[in-house]
Amino acid sequence: MYYMGGAERVVYIFAEKLSQRGHSVEIVSLKFDNAWKEMAKGSRIVFKEAGYAPSRASFFMGIELFSRKLSELINKDTEIFFAHNFPATLAVAKFRQNIKSDTPAVWYCEEPFRFYYDQEFLQTTFPHYRLVFTLSRLLYSRHDKIAVRNYIDLILTNSKFTLERVKEVYGVPGRVVYLATDPQRFKPNVIVPDRIRMVKEGVDWLLFAPVSRLTFPKNVIRLVYVAKKLVESGYRFKMIITGKGYLEGRLRKIVQRLGLAKCIVFDHIPEDELPYFYAFSDVVVYPSLNEPFGLAAVEAMASGTAPVVANTGGPSETVIDGVTGIHVNPYDISSISKGITTLLCRKDLKEMGQQGRKRVLVNFTWERTINECERYLQMAAGLGGKQCE
Repeated sequence: MYYMGGAERVVYIFAEKLSQRGHSVEIVSLKFDNAWKEMAKGSRIVFKEAGYAPSRASFFMGIELFSRKLSELINKDTEIFFAHNFPATLAVAKFRQNIKSDTPAVWYCEEPFRFYYDQEFLQTTFPHYRLVFTLSRLLYSRHDKIAVRNYIDLILTNSKFTLERVKEVYGVPGRVVYLATDPQRFKPNVIVPDRIRMVKEGVDWLLFAPVSRLTFPKNVIRLVYVAKKLVESGYRFKMIITGKGYLEGRLRKIVQRLGLAKCIVFDHIPEDELPYFYAFSDVVVYPSLNEPFGLAAVEAMASGTAPVVANTGGPSETVIDGVTGIHVNPYDISSISKGITTLLCRKDLKEMGQQGRKRVLVNFTWERTINECERYLQMAAGLGGKQCE
């Protein structure tokens, strides 16, 4: 948790919600961004860290070392492990091996480790990193599979899509516990500051693409060409693409070359301003590739804004096609642009947004997610009925 990312945010929210219910929670990581500690002030969450963040190359070539260091930080009186991001499962396995522990372990899998098990994703990385990832996979993927099969008692996943990937990679079953959002934070009819309203001056439509990371899996290059297609069709709009990443420089050059500088804005929007953009936008555009869950789609629906999402992955489960948003082929620029224009032309666009919020309130609140998660943790610990398969 040495940076502020979506997966790290999920870990923190789980810890926060469980500690609020009276559980003693320790988060173990190699290093923490200080922002997490600031957020946790006054809570019962305990942070335990090795005190350093390895470089990407040293991390992937030293999984054995880092998983051992993580295992050494674990409290020997721990009653249950709740593993999250890689290499947490390896750390749990090492702990249980070293002290012959039978402490039950639950793994909340947001996705099998992409650098090992997603060849399409691996091909999008830089060549020198690709070599490191390939060597690391050859060295440690077998250990990862052994750790999951032999030392994890129950696997929870964030979507049916992820569950199928778990079965493919590890050959073991699991249960789906969808992630959630805060409908009191993300909601329609918020009072939007004037400086944000000014973004829409001179255009008819505001499109919001909350991709968070400017990388190939977030499909951002296709989004630029989608914008070009919309301009050619006569639409007057502004598309805000929020996030940072290794493609930013390349994207800006493409935008300049295509003459799209007036309609595409790259911006890193602070967390506290995200609700304004979700609620104020006409459509949220989020056609990420093989997205395990896709929190942005749920945040959009909670805000009363219909999203355009990929017809595969987690968003295809959370968004009901034609009811709360639109499904598109994320590899097809024409399909994405048609999805956007379909929404913009619908007279019942606001009603779709209302349907989306209703869906979130029923299915994707943290209260529901933590209730399910807590029940499975208790079952795994032998406190609430028979063990899950």
